[in-house]
Amino acid sequence: LWASSVAFVLAALSALGAAQALLPDVSVTLAWTALALLLIEGALWLEHRALHYTAHTVAGCAFARLFVSNFTNNGATGPISHRLLTVLPVAASFVAAWLRTRARLYLWAAATAVAVMLRFEMGRATVIAGWAVMGLALFWLGHRLNLNDLRWQSYVLAAAVSLRGLAVRHEMPAIAALAVAALYLQEFLAPRDQHSHERFARPGYSLAATLLTAVLLYRGVSGSLLTVAWGIQGVLLLAAGFPLRERVLRLSGLVVLLVCILKLFFYDLRHLDTLPRILSFMALGIILMAVSWVYTRYRERLRR
Repeated sequence: LWASSVAFVLAALSALGAAQALLPDVSVTLAWTALALLLIEGALWLEHRALHYTAHTVAGCAFARLFVSNFTNNGATGPISHRLLTVLPVAASFVAAWLRTRARLYLWAAATAVAVMLRFEMGRATVIAGWAVMGLALFWLGHRLNLNDLRWQSYVLAAAVSLRGLAVRHEMPAIAALAVAALYLQEFLAPRDQHSHERFARPGYSLAATLLTAVLLYRGVSGSLLTVAWGIQGVLLLAAGFPLRERVLRLSGLVVLLVCILKLFFYDLRHLDTLPRILSFMALGIILMAVSWVYTRYRERLRR
């Protein structure tokens, strides 16, 4: 058995070296991934454990080579970049490897490959839209196929969207709005089951979308209008939280309004001119009276 194992390892190393020497640099990863799939099929057919390990090692080498060669390749064939032409087939091959072996790392490798590819294809700022849509798709597929790994991948992408959105200034509001919409949509796709780990998914998605919206308003609106903009955001969150029966939306709206009040007294009073200051107080006062009326009017329903 050990002799056959050594022979398989040497043959795999020879194939890897031959692909490296004979193929164009951008195509080597595709060849290594194809070799990994062939080794997986051979291991399943021969029921050879060492061949399984060899196949997984070759797949790991192919995944690592994406970072060395493919993600940073700026070439293109016609309108399609070499990144798309190579990374997507590799990711699909990892999914095929998972289907054959049920090794969960292949699912994570496929998702990681696509997410990193989007970063290089879309740029530092606009990638949040791609990650948000990808996370939405993974979350839906995870529930549709009952795969926890896909759902956890969507959580990781939601965190990445939030962190990237907080760190990078966005010049295209539509891109940021798409990311926020995807996060809120994931909130409402998440189950309300209070007895699973997903009981944190709904508030997590909601808080991430609310925080990202507040930061985008902070960067896009200045002066007294920022207080009004945050006040409108708080009212919209409250207005949505009542019919949708989402407590986290209502609480988020109240927190945003509290931030508006603190900003009004500790910043606007000192730094704004008289007219903008008066307008800020009037707008926020109207908003707070409306909120108070709603909570008084529907007090019994909220208690139930």
